[in-house]
Amino acid sequence: MDILSKIQFQNPEFFQSLQPIIYRLACGQAISQSILNYAGLLFLLHQHPALVVVPTQDIDHILHTHLSDANYAQDCRNLFGGTMLHYPEVDNASAFSKTSTLFAQEFQVSYSGHPAACEVFMQPGRLKAEGN
Repeated sequence: MDILSKIQFQNPEFFQSLQPIIYRLACGQAISQSILNYAGLLFLLHQHPALVVVPTQDIDHILHTHLSDANYAQDCRNLFGGTMLHYPEVDNASAFSKTSTLFAQEFQVSYSGHPAACEVFMQPGRLKAEGN
C-alpha cells in the first residue's frame, strides 16, 4: 500500500482535503515520490500536532513550492485548522531522526535523503485550542 492509500485508509477526511493539494503541486505531471513524501509528512503533522518534523531536502523543495502557492494558508486551514510553521536555518538531528522513525513506521518506506536545515511544526495556538 502506498503513502496516499495509507492516508486514505487511516483518515478519509484528511485525504479528501489533501488530494487537491497534491495534484496541484504535481502541476499535471506524474506525482513524484517527493510529493508523496510531502503528503506523508503533512499526515504525520496532522496525526501528531505537537511534533516537530525535519523534512529531507527533496521534501523541503516541495514545501517551498507549496509555501509560494496562493492557496497555502487555506490549505493549512483545511488540513489542520490552523497554520503550519516553517523555520529555516535550523539544524536538528534529533528531530530528523524522530521524523525518519515515525515516517518509516507509518508508511513502511524509508525516509531517505539529507535533512533540510529547517523545522516544520503546527502553530502553538492550535494546540491550546485543542486542549493539548
